[in-house]
Amino acid sequence: MKYILMFLMLLLSFNAEAQVKQNGVKNSSGQNNLQQMQNNPVLKMSRSYISTGGNQRKAFNIMILQEVASYKLGDEKLKKEVDGLRNNREYYDKLEKIKKKLSNGRISNTNNQEVLRILNDAGNRIYNLLGN
Repeated sequence: MKYILMFLMLLLSFNAEAQVKQNGVKNSSGQNNLQQMQNNPVLKMSRSYISTGGNQRKAFNIMILQEVASYKLGDEKLKKEVDGLRNNREYYDKLEKIKKKLSNGRISNTNNQEVLRILNDAGNRIYNLLGN
């Protein structure tokens, strides 16, 4: 019985993820996605199972960071500069150089571990500032 419940929870979480992805494609506004996720009973239930430690928490923090950064790129003060960088060849050259030094492999070097630590810390700080 316990395994059946765990399997159902797993299926519900995949269904919720698919709905979020589908809704994210339809709605370009991050605010609309947030409102839909807040009203989704499956996501309300699954949010209570976020781990307070370990890799799931790191993933949570980095996803928080990604969403907040994406949202803040639309800030009125930054919008013009962001648009300018999107058409700047130097930006893409520097970004490519950075990406070549990154690795998502199981065994990572100290630079990759430090990048992950910085991202985790930034996401955690944003969540602590705005999520409570």
